[in-house]
This record gives sequence, C-alpha cells and structure tokens, in this order.
Amino acid sequence: MPEPGDGSHCLRCGRALLPVEMSLTMKLIDKAATRYYCKHCLAEKTNLTEKELDELVLLFRRQGCALFT
Repeated sequence: MPEPGDGSHCLRCGRALLPVEMSLTMKLIDKAATRYYCKHCLAEKTNLTEKELDELVLLFRRQGCALFT
C-alpha cells in the first residue's frame, strides 16, 4: 500500500493525486516540492476553498504558467 506523501499520494490524507493537485502544491507551497497535497487538504492548509483553488488553476493556465499546461 502506498505511503502518504510518497509523491503520488496526498501527504496528509493519503488519497491518490491528480497532476493538477501536484502543480497547485508546487505553485502555492514550494516550487521544489516532492510531496504534495490533494485539493481538499491544500484548501485547508491555505485557508482557501476548493472552488477558489479551481479558479486559481484557470487563472494560472490563462497566464501561461508552465506548471498548468
């Protein structure tokens, strides 16, 4: 069974990650991150809602951020 924070699972809850969640962690927490948060846990950590995180993803994509292409 994968360990939480192994790079493909959330550091906090252990849920399997989507690539966009990894990108969000790198953009909002640490560009050099190797351990990531799922959207739910990242929202709690950053005091944002999941909807706000979704809106940030759209903004970053419109801005051409390479993490979200």
